[in-house]
Amino acid sequence: MVQGPARGGGGSKPPPRRRIPAPASQPQVISWRFSSAPAKPSRTAEPITPPENSPTARDPPGDGKSEKKQPESRVELKDLQKSFALTRKTPASPPDEQPVQQPKLTQVDSVLDPFCVLPTDLTSEDEQLLQFYLTVVSRDVYGTRSDAVFNPVRDISFALSLRSPMTLQWMLIAAAGFVAGRRGEGPPLAIFRRKSIAYQTLRKKLGNSPTGPISDELIDVLIMATMTESRISQRDASNVHLRGYERAVQSRGGFKKMILASSTPLLFTSHLMPFLICEPPADDVVLGPSAAHHAFHILEIIAKGENTIDPSELHFMAPDPNSPTSDSKYDPLKLNLSESLRLLLASSLLSRHLRPDFSIYSRYALQTAQYLSLFIILTTLWRLRNELSQSKLFLNRLNLSLIRSGDHDSQGRDLLTMEGLMWITIKAAFDALQGNIDNQAGLIVDSMSALKLFGAANEAVRQMLVEYMYGRLSEGIDRSVLIRNSQLAGSMSLRNQDYGNFSRDLGGIT
Repeated sequence: MVQGPARGGGGSKPPPRRRIPAPASQPQVISWRFSSAPAKPSRTAEPITPPENSPTARDPPGDGKSEKKQPESRVELKDLQKSFALTRKTPASPPDEQPVQQPKLTQVDSVLDPFCVLPTDLTSEDEQLLQFYLTVVSRDVYGTRSDAVFNPVRDISFALSLRSPMTLQWMLIAAAGFVAGRRGEGPPLAIFRRKSIAYQTLRKKLGNSPTGPISDELIDVLIMATMTESRISQRDASNVHLRGYERAVQSRGGFKKMILASSTPLLFTSHLMPFLICEPPADDVVLGPSAAHHAFHILEIIAKGENTIDPSELHFMAPDPNSPTSDSKYDPLKLNLSESLRLLLASSLLSRHLRPDFSIYSRYALQTAQYLSLFIILTTLWRLRNELSQSKLFLNRLNLSLIRSGDHDSQGRDLLTMEGLMWITIKAAFDALQGNIDNQAGLIVDSMSALKLFGAANEAVRQMLVEYMYGRLSEGIDRSVLIRNSQLAGSMSLRNQDYGNFSRDLGGIT
């Protein structure tokens, strides 16, 4: 059953700087739509520096006249309190007759929107890492073009990093980890130095914050830190951040309350990231094969929007075999899809990714990505079950986005990954629910709850959940057609003419 909260100079030329090149086929155009652009940051930049370069490290020993240091405030996120000393260099105020200068960009400005203002100064190494992250990571991880209409690196991760220098620092740490991985190396010492500074900054911010609600800035940092640690560190490190993140959300009254108070709900899809890539501890796995039917029941409750427990307080436990069940009174989720919707779902564009294949999707992040893609399609079609035109528009945009967002290699083969498909699916669903913030908020909240259910299930039940949703979506469709389409899509490049086989059924909808 679903449970509520129960736990908590000279004339010589300088040598050229070494750059990390982006792939030759990669368009280096980074921008974002104004509807999702973050608020302009403060004009006063506070670059983070190592302790040995900070003013405090250069000060002479005290003579007893200095002000007595006050003890730090205690906050609830104890797991994130690291025993590091923090110092940070604050830039001197400029003369009154001179305007405040913005952080200047050099080599990375070619890939940034001209109106982009970073929250802090960047060193030459930082610029290389940021350029790499914006132009390479989206292709390697998601298989999406950097100039796509929607790009998760540009429109979600980078948008968050523009709001805080701490969040940007974690993005640079992740970029350094990706660079090392591409070279086949272990984490270099520079990453540990960056992480040390990042943890010091986080600890300082937490210590200076009064006990109570955690700021949006710190929540963004926890999200980015969880994502980064889950990709470059051991599982335990990311789980510490994950639990701290949940406590931070609880201090704000829950996730749904936060998103409904926001004017940019799409950015809140970033809250899905920790649960997508952070594999839960073994102690959290409580649903085995004997509880599979129970898990299906809970999944349908969540997909229908009937779960009332906030995801930050949601946990699961195995059902009691001796307790009475009310399954006989429950109305199962049935989509009753029209033939045109079935045709869209059976397209080779979607079939290639949605059809379960656990021999391919063995990594946890890929499993959650396929699971969430299926869940987003299922719950969106349920929300639009009485609006056929909107349902067609949703699946039409989803299929079209697969062509317009996916990148290709030099042979024309599709590079879109399961994680890339998941973000395209989320954006298509958001567009279909445009104008209804309650439905958009509910989509993200229920997706987070569904991810927590997935994390509470063992490997066998996770596969069953994926197959269960695929069965709901493919009900009434000839399985041989689905298999043939998925196999054909796997052996050919993605072309616009492939889309014309089923777009004729959309009528006047564009």
